[in-house]
Amino acid sequence: MPQSKTCPPSEDCLNLNVWTPAKRAHEKLPVLFWPTAVASLRVQRP
Repeated sequence: MPQSKTCPPSEDCLNLNVWTPAKRAHEKLPVLFWPTAVASLRVQRP
């Protein structure tokens, strides 16, 4: 996944894009965040 050019990589800059099916704007939908093992391997620790 390419890095964002607007924010350098850090724990203070997390972005999440959510795509939903077409619904009315005022309707709320649940969002499930499922981190994978691959995502945890990309974390850099000092």
